[in-house]
Formats: sequence, C-alpha cells, structure tokens
Amino acid sequence: MDKNSSLKYEQVRIIVSHVPVTNIAVILVGFLFYHLMHDKTNNNLLLGWLALLFAGTFARLWLWHNFNRQDSEKWLIQYTLASVFLGLSWSLLFLFPIDQDNIVLIGALLMVYFGIVSAALPALSSYLPAYFFYTAPSTISIFYTLHGYEQQVYFVLSFAILIYYMMMVFFAFNSYKKNMGMIKLKIENKSLVDELTNEVHQRDIIVESKTKELSALNRALFRSEDQLRNVIHGANLGYWDWNFQTGEHEVNDRWLEILGLQAEDIKNNVSDWEQRIHPDDKARMQSIVERSIKEHTSYSADFRMKHKNGHWVWIQGSGSVVEYDETTNKPIRLCGTHEDISQRKELEQKLEYQATHDELTGLYNRVELWKSLDLEIQRSKRYSHQLSIFLIDIDYFKSINDQYGHKVGDLVLVEFSKILMSEVRSTDITSRHGGEEFVVILPETSLDMAEELGERICQKVSQTEIMSGLHSLKITISIGISTYPNHGKDSNQLLDVADKAMYHAKQSGRNRVQKGKLSY
Repeated sequence: MDKNSSLKYEQVRIIVSHVPVTNIAVILVGFLFYHLMHDKTNNNLLLGWLALLFAGTFARLWLWHNFNRQDSEKWLIQYTLASVFLGLSWSLLFLFPIDQDNIVLIGALLMVYFGIVSAALPALSSYLPAYFFYTAPSTISIFYTLHGYEQQVYFVLSFAILIYYMMMVFFAFNSYKKNMGMIKLKIENKSLVDELTNEVHQRDIIVESKTKELSALNRALFRSEDQLRNVIHGANLGYWDWNFQTGEHEVNDRWLEILGLQAEDIKNNVSDWEQRIHPDDKARMQSIVERSIKEHTSYSADFRMKHKNGHWVWIQGSGSVVEYDETTNKPIRLCGTHEDISQRKELEQKLEYQATHDELTGLYNRVELWKSLDLEIQRSKRYSHQLSIFLIDIDYFKSINDQYGHKVGDLVLVEFSKILMSEVRSTDITSRHGGEEFVVILPETSLDMAEELGERICQKVSQTEIMSGLHSLKITISIGISTYPNHGKDSNQLLDVADKAMYHAKQSGRNRVQKGKLSY
C-alpha cells in the first residue's frame, strides 16, 4: 500500500469508528422529532422526511459494514455522497412550517442543529468535504427559517448560528490538521527523526527570524510586555528577559512550568538559570552566549536544566542581544526562548541504541562490532599494544532450540550474555556476532592473558545452571582466540583466524579454548 492509499485508509478508519454511534443517534432523533411534530405539520410530508433521513442513515451504516471490501478513496467518495444526502434530509426538517411562538419546539430544533454540527466534528473532520457537505445544508436552512421570522430575537439568533458555524468550521480545520498529523506520523514512522529534525530546524528559523525582528525594533517596542507575552504564548515557549547590566532575569509562566517551578521558587536573577543548568553544559552554553554577544548574532543550542523534582529536562534555548548601549556598544538586554525537547532527545537516544545494540541480549550488534574492532586495531597500532579477540560459539545450541523451543533458546542467549558481561572488563567490547556466536574485543591483552580469561569464562559457563520453568540447563562454549598483530593486521584477518580456532575447538571436543595459529 503506497503512502497516499495508507493515508486514505486511516481517514476511513477514523470515520468508521464513529459511524455506529452517530447514525444510531440520527435514527433516535428522527423518531423523537416525528413524535414531537406529527400533530403540528403535514404528517405525510413528515413521514417522507423521516424516510429520507433513514435512507441516508442506512446507506452510511451499509458503507460502515463494508468498509474493508473496497478501495478507501472510493469508499470516502461514497460516504461523502451519503452524508450529502443525509445533510440535505436534515435541512428539510428546519424548513417545515412551525409556529414561531412555540419556544419548546424551536429550542428542540436548535438543539438538533447544534448536535448535527458538533457531533459531525469528531466523526467527519478527518475528511473535510464530508463534514462541509453534511453540515452546510442544515446551516443554510435554519438560517433561512430564523431570518424569516418577524421577532427580532430570531433575526439575531440566525446570525449567531452563522458565527457558531464559522467557529465549528475553524475547529474542523484544526481537528483535520491534527488527525492528518497523527496519521502521517503513524505511516512515516521510519522517517520520524528526519521529520522532527526538520520541524525543529524550521522552528529555529522562525525563532531566529522573530529574534532578529525584535532586535530591529526601537526601545519602546521592547518595553511593550503585553506584545511580547502574546507572541511567546502563541508559540507555547518559555520566555526569558535578561538585564545584562543588573543581572535581573524575568521569565514567563511557561518557563517555570517546563522546570516544575512556581514564581516563589526563583530569585528573578540570572542565577535562576546558572544554578539549574547541567554542570556538563554550563561552560559550553556560557561560551555560546558570549560569542553571540561578541559577534552580534543570535544563537540556538540544546542543553539540560534541573527540574524541581530532580530529573534533567532537555531544553532548546534560543536568544540574542536585543538592546545595546548606544555609546559603548555594550549589551544591555538579552531576550530568548526555551522549548522542552526531552521527548525528542529520548527518541533520538532510543533510536541510536537500537542502531548499535542487539535487541535480545543488549550487547553491541555486528555493525558496531566492526566499527569498534577497526578503531581498536588503529589504537593498538598507534601505541604498539597487543589486542586480542574472542569468537565464542554456544555448543549444541541447535539441539537446545529443537528440544526446548526458541523461547528457551533465547533465554540461554540472554543468560550467557549476562555471564559474559560479568567476567570481562569494563574496557572490553562485547557483541553478538549472529545466532549463537559472540565476539569480545580485548584491548591491550596478550594471547596468553586472553587464553586465561577464556578458560575462566568457559568454566563459569559450564558450572552455571540456567532455569526455565521446570527445565534446568547447563551449557558449554567453544572459544577461538586471535591476537593483533600476530594473527592479522586488520579486522577480517583477525576474525578469520579466531573463527578457524573456534571450529578447531569444536572438533577437539568442545567446551574449550583454542588459540589461533598462523595457518591451519
């Protein structure tokens, strides 16, 4: 399914989720108004209206029942046509001659109109043509009816209905945008990071543009706090205003909210920022701000600030000098914004972890193994140090999968990874090479030292019981060792020697360590 087809399908799913409730409500309201009006107007016309109403309703229910059996775009067109028919049917209700002094009946008609327009908002706003064609006929007919009454209150009410409808159209547009945004995020999950980065970049451009515009305004405009608050509030950003000469530092409510603070928690001094910024980010941010002041440019940078409850919040801060001393050209006042980007940072870290680690064991994956091995070989070459690697294979692993199932096999891989991590040094690099094979990179380790560690790991593994439900398993491993530069000068050569050594260990009875040779 291509992107456009997926988008249409998701629009259909949103509409379908509302069909049963909304259309059953139409049937109930139709019966109710037949009961209210059958003795107040021509009964045959009223029955005809009810038949039209039910025809449109059952058409939409039939489409709901068959939504998975046809193309989504075709379904949307058909449902829109059914909604047009139903909307026209509703509009006829407001054209029936009614005594304008019957306040109860007119009030009930108004409630029906408001119900039509508001109930259609969540049900049809994911596809705007259906919403407009369904609600516009009723709006036109009730406006026409009320506008024609002699009492002034109905004349005013008719225009109030138009204003209400324009508001609902505005809400429909907003709801449509939100629905489309969620659908596109769901469809384009693989490109989420790029989209978020692009969105942040666009926000940076907007903020930078606004900051430059503010810096170009005269001093009177900068003093207009109401205008500044309106701009920042609209963008939902934390705002700060720093008097560079006195240290006075004012912030808005959103700035406080990001850090879980109340007004009484701060001193309204630049120390409110300095005391809460992460120690690892403080010097860097001070340097960025100083460069911005010196070069008369705006800045945008990410850093962490401490929340009131103790955790760190990722902030994207932007700002610039907005007022200089005309005589000395020294900065007087800086303004800028803070935006909470913790969720984006968390997502970036999660994606980075998934790209470098094995999902099952949590060890480094094959891609990260090759990258790390190349770097360690270069470092060993630069400092003339030895480097050893293990290629480890779990003995008879296929038999475990065949006898106990892949779930137990996965448990064996996880438990073995834990044993392995408990035995190696923090400086060693452990990875899953694929299947039941693992590779350990041992920086600054000779062949004999590696052999000693391998024997210890073999012994620890063979002595450890792995519990899985009612099953108690013991496993053994075979380890092949190669060392730089004895067995090779690059990653491929070292892994090839270690692989041959590991297979030699298996052929020699398994549960053993085998040092690599220059040739086999």
